[in-house]
Amino acid sequence: MLVSADEELVPEVAAWLASPPERPMDVDNGYIYFIGILAREQDDPLQVGLQAIGSLAERRREPVFFISSESEEYPPSRRLDLPRGDPLCVIGSPGCLEHMLLQSDKLETLIDSNLVLLDRYRSFLRHSHYTTLTESSADDIDIPYNAITRVNRLLHVSAVKQLIDGNHRKFAATLIDDITAKRSLLGKADDFILKMTLISALAEDFRLISQLYSKGLYGQGLIDPDDKIFADFSKSERSWELAMKRRFNRHADKVYKFFDGLDLSEDGINPLAWPVALLHKPNKTLNDIYPKFHRNYQLSIMSPSQFMDSSRNPADESNIFTRSNIIGSILNRKAMVSYQGYIVVMKDIECFIKLVKIRLSLPAEITGNSIDFDQLANSVDIRNPYNGKRPFIAAQSDRFCFSSRPSRNGLDRLCVDI
Repeated sequence: MLVSADEELVPEVAAWLASPPERPMDVDNGYIYFIGILAREQDDPLQVGLQAIGSLAERRREPVFFISSESEEYPPSRRLDLPRGDPLCVIGSPGCLEHMLLQSDKLETLIDSNLVLLDRYRSFLRHSHYTTLTESSADDIDIPYNAITRVNRLLHVSAVKQLIDGNHRKFAATLIDDITAKRSLLGKADDFILKMTLISALAEDFRLISQLYSKGLYGQGLIDPDDKIFADFSKSERSWELAMKRRFNRHADKVYKFFDGLDLSEDGINPLAWPVALLHKPNKTLNDIYPKFHRNYQLSIMSPSQFMDSSRNPADESNIFTRSNIIGSILNRKAMVSYQGYIVVMKDIECFIKLVKIRLSLPAEITGNSIDFDQLANSVDIRNPYNGKRPFIAAQSDRFCFSSRPSRNGLDRLCVDI
């Protein structure tokens, strides 16, 4: 196909488009298991995942490939239902924890009826790696991201039941093991939606730890604030590199296939194809938008303080619209999703984890007026990861907070209950 005066791909773009090494269909890949995590009790999640991937490969070989959002061989009617019930509320929402604590018998029933899902959830989190095997150009396989959110709340129910029953050490081990496994998977995931789902689940984990402690339901030291679960996120946990590469490759696939179906050969019979082709330069299109994808990756791996500084001095981003590449410019505009809000969420959660660590360093039963941050600073790092400042007591003296970036809902602080 001839295109009017297109440019060469810059080396960085070519590197992002390079095909990765062939990925084996191994049993240690959490992606395959995750596809089948809702398989019926008598079915193997791994085999169901392999079946779905195989079905997709067969459809791709058909003359007319069609996208199927759900596996035809494994329809919803053959899947386990996700757990439901009042106790599966959002930790931090009004009355959620109080309501859960008053329903001990209901908690046990809910746990017993979903043991298979709990076991599979734990198995999924502990796979050695997570590598998406489908092509970056398609969202062809139904990935049950909502299972993480729902079953994670079921695990909260299990932990709270252990606490109610007096099994305090088992309660602590349940949450610590789960958070450790989720953070490990966070560092391996190459899927943007999965990373954000895990971040959301971690936020609920730490809210549960903090709220139960503030209510005096377990003692100081049961969950050690120096445990590795409270460490700053590592570069791999923060990084969106693999996720951005997948989304960039998906965009590239659309850019390069824009003329599929049009005959642009010298003997072509479509008289409208050539004038349109003059307005589309695929390589230039990708060269123009690459800095925006790469910028998201750069922002993702920054510490909260570096991210705050970068937002005060935003990078200069050139206009990606050019008259000589009108079609490519339009395609780029459609691909320009703003990720800034998602990055803020990740940085906020990292700061919130620091707040919970500080809360667990104080006695469970304490009032806001009695907190001596000067004394606490001698033994605990209490600096806000965003700006290095100390926490402040909220006006009602029932919480202490870090200041943060103003969010879309107007909030400019992160807080934990005292």
